[in-house]
Amino acid sequence: MAGPMSGVAMVARSELRRRWRSLVVLTVLVAVSAAVTLALVAGARRTSSALVRFETYSQSADVELTVGEATDAQLRAFARSPGVKAFAPVRQVTLVVKDSRRFLPTAAQSSDAFGTTVDRPV
Repeated sequence: MAGPMSGVAMVARSELRRRWRSLVVLTVLVAVSAAVTLALVAGARRTSSALVRFETYSQSADVELTVGEATDAQLRAFARSPGVKAFAPVRQVTLVVKDSRRFLPTAAQSSDAFGTTVDRPV
């Protein structure tokens, strides 16, 4: 004598034979959705670390100080200060547009460290 579950199994097998294409399409849809989700998560993780990787590569400055006129001895003493990994002095240069009230503040490097050790161009 067959149990009550054999009827359920028979109906399930019958439905599976009739709808196998739908099951395959559903399985592929779930797999594609999972792949897209994993790719988006990986992209978000890479994007969230992009700034840290850029700052590490370019060695961009963490602190910039305006000190006015500093002597060479003062600059050497600052470079030896605890916590200073690299140091690059620059001089402020202001360009004034002729016959205009506009000016363009720029900086001129005064050592080889700027652009090579600190704030490397990408």
